[in-house]
Amino acid sequence: MKKMLPVLIIVLVSITLISVAAFSLYHFVLNDSGSSNNEAAIEETKPLTAEEKKELTVEVNDIITNLSELNYIVKVNMDFIVDSEEAKNELTLLTSTVKSIMVKTLADTAPDEMKGSKGQDTFTAKIMNAVNAELQEGKLVQVQITDLVINRQ
Repeated sequence: MKKMLPVLIIVLVSITLISVAAFSLYHFVLNDSGSSNNEAAIEETKPLTAEEKKELTVEVNDIITNLSELNYIVKVNMDFIVDSEEAKNELTLLTSTVKSIMVKTLADTAPDEMKGSKGQDTFTAKIMNAVNAELQEGKLVQVQITDLVINRQ
């Protein structure tokens, strides 16, 4: 009986620790009431109206450069829609940086990568990520290609 007492104590302590860990896991991770607090902390973004989009849009026009295959020339115009007036002012001041990002991204892009809507979506995502990294006052909400011409020389 004396030999079983330490084993019994270890088993009871183990069961208690496992129970406490399971309760903590359920309470902090799996409990749905905890996620409602997180949802309250996340700012809800509403879609922009047409007027707001027009007011928060910065146009970058007439970017002409070579693609990664030098015998292809591309001309692109893009609209950048931001989330605030401050971001629009900052993006306007950073127009030369945005143009540089566009030229570098195009220089790394093959003509086949620009084909179709999927290729254009990938391109705009690259541009959006690079420009968002430069912005301090806000962020880009959307990037649109408004004109795209690819010519082979």
